[in-house]
Amino acid sequence: MKRSLCLVFVFLSSNALAWESKPNCDNPSPVVKDSKATSLEDCQAQCDGNAECKAVVFVSGWKKCWHKKAAKQANLRFISGEMPADHSFAGGAYKVENDHTGKDLKREVLGSADECGKACEGNKDCQAFTYLEGYKVCWLKKAGGHFNPKIFYCAAK
Repeated sequence: MKRSLCLVFVFLSSNALAWESKPNCDNPSPVVKDSKATSLEDCQAQCDGNAECKAVVFVSGWKKCWHKKAAKQANLRFISGEMPADHSFAGGAYKVENDHTGKDLKREVLGSADECGKACEGNKDCQAFTYLEGYKVCWLKKAGGHFNPKIFYCAAK
């Protein structure tokens, strides 16, 4: 009995060590399944039980887990800022690895977080912004939100 338990423990331990994970990335391959997960490790454990699942994406702020068919990776990072009282944007005035929860006002494709901040400055209704580096997507936000730490994690077997 003790020998069997040791073999099971070694198998489970080596399986858990087989994962390679990376922060600030996405996996653009097809989704096998999506679910809620409490952590990256929980997301990986769910994938381990699915033969089609070769990789996962876990988003910390949403507690969301996507099981993926292949292990592709793309860099991805949330960058957010808020407009000060004078509604001016100073380059680099933002929080990295944070999403802003304010109501979306407008979506634009822009080249950088600074361009996103300038777009917010140029829109009188914009009180905050979130830029998704990697996909170059900028969301201008209305009032009422707050910063929410959020990181995309990729992991592959």
